[in-house]
Amino acid sequence: MNKGLARRGGIALDVRSKLILLLFVAIAYGSNFWPGEWWRSQLFRWLGEPEYAGFRGLFLPHLLAYVTMTAIVCALLWALLAKARLVVPPRFALDARVAWLGAAGGFAALLLSLLTVWLVAPEGTIGWIEPDGWTIAANLVSNFYEEWIFRGFLLVALTVVIGFWPAAVVASAMWAWMHPQFPLPMQLMLTVIGVGWCWISRESKSLWAPYFAHMSLDVVADSLIA
Repeated sequence: MNKGLARRGGIALDVRSKLILLLFVAIAYGSNFWPGEWWRSQLFRWLGEPEYAGFRGLFLPHLLAYVTMTAIVCALLWALLAKARLVVPPRFALDARVAWLGAAGGFAALLLSLLTVWLVAPEGTIGWIEPDGWTIAANLVSNFYEEWIFRGFLLVALTVVIGFWPAAVVASAMWAWMHPQFPLPMQLMLTVIGVGWCWISRESKSLWAPYFAHMSLDVVADSLIA
């Protein structure tokens, strides 16, 4: 296998196969908007439009609603494409390298987040906030979904088509765009963080590394950034 092929995911495809991959990427990402938005509205209606807190208003939506539909679609498409040998299957290596890359990725992301918030957010945004168990529990679930989608299926599929670094930028921009609650500077920050987490996913050969980074960032940042 030549170096260029290895860097593109170890799979060489013809134009037709690449177009199929791009179509599946569009389907996966689009599922967040439909039927994802419809499913989210239905679930919140069934839950009685709860306040964003606790088991019903925080944990259940993270478990069942926010990016759940997209994660399921990605799982189905990934299984189909891996069986057809168009992409590599999910990788979940777990060793010391995975752990320290995850820790480094989380620490770097935290520093960048604090710097960005300090530069663009109103004074007083950074300060101590008592950790909330339901928030941590919710993130345990939804962060895994996000890593599965963006540092998983979308990165893997796009890498085969356009190469790793362009794929990392595109997948990370897609991830940032799915956080419309943040202003543009913070979405750009998320894109940069996402590219870094794509790199540690590739270097560790495991989705656990970016997941550990994501969790460590959120646990600390949720206690420091209002």
